[in-house]
Amino acid sequence: MMLFNPVRPALGDGFRCIARFKRIWLTFALLGFAYFVFQFATFTPIRSSADLDLNQVTSLSSWHWPSFVEIWRETPLPALEAVAGIFDNATTTYPLSVAAAVFLIVNWRGLHGALLRAVRKR
Repeated sequence: MMLFNPVRPALGDGFRCIARFKRIWLTFALLGFAYFVFQFATFTPIRSSADLDLNQVTSLSSWHWPSFVEIWRETPLPALEAVAGIFDNATTTYPLSVAAAVFLIVNWRGLHGALLRAVRKR
């Protein structure tokens, strides 16, 4: 579906940008990780350290695998939301967005001035 979407040229530009600037993917990886930490800290059902039993993870026989019939109605919306979240990582890492806004307002490294000059030129 993504290959026939109108967003295809923009995705191609993004891939060319990542290929040209070798470290730019770190920005998205760090923002994605920060988003994961924020979502995990906010919405995790874990309340105490007793909920974290690593023996459950190491033993495949103790895993509960629901059947497709049990989950098929609950799957499409979270899947679509996760795909949309790929493009949303740069804007929804709330704590980092606040820090970036504060740094921009206080003109950290002259970025506010550079932004204003670029807007004025446009």
